[in-house]
Amino acid sequence: MPDLNGSVAVVTGAPSAVAVMRDRQRAGRIASLNQPYDAATAALASLSFSLAHELRGDGIAVNIVWPGGTMTTGSAEMRAARIAAGIDTGAYLRPEHVVPGVLHLARQSGPQAQTATALDAPLWNTRHGFGERAAWVADNAGG
Repeated sequence: MPDLNGSVAVVTGAPSAVAVMRDRQRAGRIASLNQPYDAATAALASLSFSLAHELRGDGIAVNIVWPGGTMTTGSAEMRAARIAAGIDTGAYLRPEHVVPGVLHLARQSGPQAQTATALDAPLWNTRHGFGERAAWVADNAGG
């Protein structure tokens, strides 16, 4: 992560910058590079959790799957541009890495179905025996 003048962290996600600043025990500034994406993601989470709460009594589950960096159309070009700007996004994952978690959620039914959950697909796969992140890296994904 770039560290400019000892106090500014430029990141795509604020939580990682906060951790670095706390570890270094000094103040800092955060500049989010993904503001439109982050705002849309936050809106999706808010809507999903509100719907989950509202529909729980009807037996309708609403969940979110966070795929992480996934290789899709244009990903290679986007990654190359970010690396050229000094931002390493890490390797992208094959799109099918979300399938195990999505199937887990889809197979549930009835009043005990999991709802109001944000499922981190790479972490879920690791915890449930579907392979660590490295097992899902896309060809030519870098990293």
